[in-house]
Amino acid sequence: RYYLIPEQWRRRWIKYVQSADGTPDPGPLDPKVLLCEHGNLKFDPAHFYEKHRTNLHEVSKHDDAHLYALAPSTEVFELLQRHRTRLAPAAPSSASRCGA
Repeated sequence: RYYLIPEQWRRRWIKYVQSADGTPDPGPLDPKVLLCEHGNLKFDPAHFYEKHRTNLHEVSKHDDAHLYALAPSTEVFELLQRHRTRLAPAAPSSASRCGA
């Protein structure tokens, strides 16, 4: 199982974790930035994988790689455990892609 996380936050988090020079904490992980004004996902991550089902090994990045990353649930749960007090509330689990 995988979860969407905002790519911009992910880059800041990686820089924070890898740096020893006092890089600022990236702040709370706010999944709301992945939702449209209707509360649905802005992206359909499954669409890319369905579209490239037969040639996924030939494609280096998904269409919205600059906007979000797919993170394994084990990593997301570890992040939630270690940084629970700094995390924003999770997005609704029933969110579907925005059709508007």
